[in-house]
Amino acid sequence: MEKRTILVAIIEDDGKFLLTRQSDVGKQSGLWGFPGGNLEEDETSHEAALIREVREEVGLQVVDSVLLGEHVEIIADSMELLFLYYLVDVNTSNVELGREIKEYQWLTLDEIENLKKEEIRPPYRWLEEALKVMR
Repeated sequence: MEKRTILVAIIEDDGKFLLTRQSDVGKQSGLWGFPGGNLEEDETSHEAALIREVREEVGLQVVDSVLLGEHVEIIADSMELLFLYYLVDVNTSNVELGREIKEYQWLTLDEIENLKKEEIRPPYRWLEEALKVMR
């Protein structure tokens, strides 16, 4: 079974959380999620990968991060996804979008919960798990 680790950056500013919308390229085109992404094959540090992903996607510098929780998702008995949820402090809230991201919003927890499932990066359960650790 293929295994992947996905780092999820939960960035909060004044009661709102940063969500990003994928660019119009790839499988998750136009879908919303928290900044983050896969641990690359040559990476061994989750924190270093988280710093890289946040910088690439939203141009922010990670100052500190705390692991909030994790969730394992099995996809069609062929892939295991380990989601690691980090609460991330950044140097500023001035977002600079990377090439993979076309839009961002700062949303309250209620606004995040009201997003339609078809607007969220699959598998949807990762967002439900993230919201649990955020509450």
